Amino acid sequence: ISRIEIFLSKLGVLLFYIMIALIPLAGYLMSNAAGYPVQVFGYEMPALIKPHPLFSDLFYKFHIIAGYILAVTITIHVFFVFKHLLINKINLFKRII
Repeated sequence: ISRIEIFLSKLGVLLFYIMIALIPLAGYLMSNAAGYPVQVFGYEMPALIKPHPLFSDLFYKFHIIAGYILAVTITIHVFFVFKHLLINKINLFKRII
């Protein structure tokens, strides 16, 4: 496995974690900005921002785009795992498990 592939794999994993944190945060802020309460396990969370339609739209768009970025990143990551398994004959599943 080349250095660039290792670097891109680590970059992809970092992007997973960033998106996993930002997607729910954007959804939370989107709901706050739209004036809707957010409940987690039956408890109402405090609003972080006041209702504002511009921010609601902005966080909605970010929430959707970030979801697509996460889906594309996962797809690329899985594609290259199978590329290494089927073409390069490197079983990465041994290292994962």
